[in-house]
Amino acid sequence: MSKQMNGNMEDCSDGHLVKLAKQGDTEAFTELARRCQEKIYYTILALTKNQQDASDLAQEAFVQAFKSLKNFKQRSSFYT
Repeated sequence: MSKQMNGNMEDCSDGHLVKLAKQGDTEAFTELARRCQEKIYYTILALTKNQQDASDLAQEAFVQAFKSLKNFKQRSSFYT
């Protein structure tokens, strides 16, 4: 049984989670998003100065990241 099936996603590296997510593992992508969610939100909040806009834009960033995951070359961290 794999790590993701055992519910140990928190123990996986970002790189491994990206690999799993690229193979269609939505739980792996959810864990990646959870890890950088706060950082993304506060970065956007600093730019927009609006909590609702920051929340909406952060959500949209994750949707776009999910849609583009197959093209991610892993030369940089998932956060960037």
